[in-house]
Amino acid sequence: MAATPRAPYDCAKAAANASAHSDHIVIPDHPLKGPCILTSDPADTTTVDPRLDGLILECAEGEWRKVAMLIARVTDAARALPLDVTTQAIATRIYAMTSDRRLEVQGNVRRWRAAEVRKPPASA
Repeated sequence: MAATPRAPYDCAKAAANASAHSDHIVIPDHPLKGPCILTSDPADTTTVDPRLDGLILECAEGEWRKVAMLIARVTDAARALPLDVTTQAIATRIYAMTSDRRLEVQGNVRRWRAAEVRKPPASA
């Protein structure tokens, strides 16, 4: 019995379905590319609580740490505030902070369990 061919992945259709439920359109299981985040600008802070960046920097340390661990620590700290934020919103801010060099990254920052981030060393 021959396998049924898989229909092509329609990112736009998935985004349209997701947009009714979320401010950030995230398609977690793209069959070829992995996570697909469809936002106009990941550095856009208009929908992000201004305390989130500070919380990320507080939880990041000078030592290399897995992105997944940093997201978990920020999530725990946000619950203590209380600050209503999703792990994907935290990750999106981390992506933006690595692109504008407020955090250093080793590896592909979108691979949470493989990549590592840290605060840049203080300038002497």
